[in-house]
Amino acid sequence: MEEDQTNLGGDLARERDELYQLFVGGIKDYGIFMLDPNGLIITWNAGAQVIKGWSEAEILNQHFSIFYSEEDKNSGKPQQHLEMAAANGRFESTGWRQRKDGSRFWANVVLTPIYEKSGVLRGFAKVTRDLTERKLTEQRLNEFYVVLAHELRTPLVSMRGSLDLIRTGALPPEQAQELLDISQTEAQRMLRLIDDLLDLKKIEEGQLKLNLVTVDPQSLVLRAINGLSGMTMECHVQMSSETLSTKLLRCDEDRILQVMSNLLSNAIKFSPPGSPVSVKVEDCRLGVRFSITDKGPGIPHKELRKLFQKFQQISTSDNRYSGSGLGLAISKSIVEQHGGKIGVDSEVGAGSTIWFELRTL
Repeated sequence: MEEDQTNLGGDLARERDELYQLFVGGIKDYGIFMLDPNGLIITWNAGAQVIKGWSEAEILNQHFSIFYSEEDKNSGKPQQHLEMAAANGRFESTGWRQRKDGSRFWANVVLTPIYEKSGVLRGFAKVTRDLTERKLTEQRLNEFYVVLAHELRTPLVSMRGSLDLIRTGALPPEQAQELLDISQTEAQRMLRLIDDLLDLKKIEEGQLKLNLVTVDPQSLVLRAINGLSGMTMECHVQMSSETLSTKLLRCDEDRILQVMSNLLSNAIKFSPPGSPVSVKVEDCRLGVRFSITDKGPGIPHKELRKLFQKFQQISTSDNRYSGSGLGLAISKSIVEQHGGKIGVDSEVGAGSTIWFELRTL
């Protein structure tokens, strides 16, 4: 009887151990594995393979320093981390680590020493989380706040300088009026930025409401072009449009006009003086496609993936192209809320075509 109970207890223990191994091995959001006392990898779960790239067969018996940069290895960080975990019962760090393909990821790592009942160190349990997206979001937010401060400060400084000069009363009426016009332009620039921020908040909270009406696509294009006529003249850009579709849209006219204006203003900003910017409206499988084409510098392939992301700007050395990095992200959200899609085709040195498609009646 005692032997049967012993066998039953052993079976239950083995079953618990198997279930635990299946549980840990199947987790894909966390890298969970064991190291021996010297730092050699002796177990490997699915999450570790997803995050780091090595298969179990490739990584077992490798030293865990393989995840560290050469600089960290040369400074002795892997061994220091093991020693700190053993001394303190736990060690947690956050920093850049290496994947199999050589790329870096922002990792949160917890090392916990494992001891036998006798007090002998058996090894270390290591849990890794990939926080790269969170890190990149923080970086984008920090960059955005810097841009936002610049975008608000620049017009305010200009307005204050203009108003201070006007207050002296020493300026002739013509010059005073010119400074007032500049102040009005800068105030409108700040209002647009604030409107973008409010739109972004509504989009993120799912509170952007659409007022759907029947719209002629050509009228949208003409309104957008007319609304940017001053910018077109200032940048010496040649604007043209062509409408090849007779379909009608069911959309929020003001929001789609906002999208059109965002895309057109970007095309104008990136266009060399004297070059053309064209708008084309044509039928497509979804309904109707709007295409805005410029002859600007084009967009490097590696930059395309972040074009419609929040707080992102295309890398450029020309200050003319600076902005909050919100316009295209907002445009994408508006188009997608209409059930449409948006994209860009570009070649460095040959210009870009940014397009969006909407459903029709």
